[in-house]
Amino acid sequence: MDKYKFEPSRIWNVDESGLSTVPSKNSKIFATKGRKQVGVLTSAERGQHVTVVCAMNVIGSYVPPALIFPRKRLKNELMDNSPPGSVAFAQEKGWMTGPVFLQWLDHFVKYVKPSPEDKILLILDGHGSHKSLEVLEFTKKHGIILFCLPPHTTHRLQPLDVTFYSSLTNYYNIELEKWLKNHPGRVVTHFQVASILKKAYAQAATISTAENGFYQTGIIPLNPDIIPDWMYAAAEPTNIETEKVVLSNTESDNLSSQPCSSNMADDSGNLNPEKNTLNVQERSSRGSSSLNVSVEEIYPLPKAPVETQNRTQRRKGKSGIINATPEIVEAKRLHAEKEAKSLRTAGKKASKNLKNVFEPNESDNSEDDPYETDDEYGDTVCIYCNELFSHSRPKEVWLQCQKCLQWCHIDCAGVSSKTKRFTCDLCK
Repeated sequence: MDKYKFEPSRIWNVDESGLSTVPSKNSKIFATKGRKQVGVLTSAERGQHVTVVCAMNVIGSYVPPALIFPRKRLKNELMDNSPPGSVAFAQEKGWMTGPVFLQWLDHFVKYVKPSPEDKILLILDGHGSHKSLEVLEFTKKHGIILFCLPPHTTHRLQPLDVTFYSSLTNYYNIELEKWLKNHPGRVVTHFQVASILKKAYAQAATISTAENGFYQTGIIPLNPDIIPDWMYAAAEPTNIETEKVVLSNTESDNLSSQPCSSNMADDSGNLNPEKNTLNVQERSSRGSSSLNVSVEEIYPLPKAPVETQNRTQRRKGKSGIINATPEIVEAKRLHAEKEAKSLRTAGKKASKNLKNVFEPNESDNSEDDPYETDDEYGDTVCIYCNELFSHSRPKEVWLQCQKCLQWCHIDCAGVSSKTKRFTCDLCK
């Protein structure tokens, strides 16, 4: 980042949020004093969601919002009375995906007008849709530098999350309740979301909101100490115990001389309620009015159990600039491996289907041992990913199909390790 210097107007932040057809939080109403339950007008018990994509910079400039509807085809009526310049995209589940984000980047370039000579910095989170190969190549071509925030920090480091979306949600709920009161007997659907968003967006998209968002996250002006130190501490309930440390004789003698440890803990180091009771009685008999015992010693905080099950290794994401040349080269390599794997899988399925069509009874007439492998080295391949058994990771589980007697990874088959009778998708 040292070789890049940006004007404040060239630093942007983009993020997605959800809009519902029912209010996420009911406002205060007048009711008779003493009533336990008060009814309120709502659109439905469970609403339908629409994703909204917004972008802003520190000087208060906003890119017109984009709406992602959970549909296969768009209708023009969905954007009636929508915010000026806004666009709509269709996705089957209403989520942000790589192709949809690429369409939004076209919308973004139309208003911001970046170029390789006049680059901009776009701050975003580490969602998978922001890191596809097509997105990296498009942003590299148009002079957009993608800066990915570290995981689990966007609630403190992303300006849109800190200030804008909270205001937008509040104003949206107010306008939604107004619409329901002005249209009795009707419910809010996807066709009214854009018009309700227009009024809420006009109130939330202010210069002060953008300035406060970048200021409270320490981006502009730059403030590395904006997050207090206590926020870096781990949560006690999720503290996983590490291996026990063996103490020396001197350290153990010092610990045993402390009254709390010797009176309240047993030989294994666990708290002993009986010893704790005796200790309290002894102190009370001596006339002492205060106990040198903390609340945590009497009732310790719960600890998360040590994980014994091996999790599937996930590829670690990268923070910082993610569309530089080395990152694009690595993305191309991973994309090529994924394409090759899908081609091998498709080819194996096709050959299997052809074999079943032209030689349907070959397996019935065969007198060979069904558990004998195909090659002379005693190795076999997964019918899904075509990986050799000899290349398996330690403790990786394989399953055998009861019909075709072929083998596969349990992760590729997507079944539980406790499955007793397994039939592969090809036989199904």
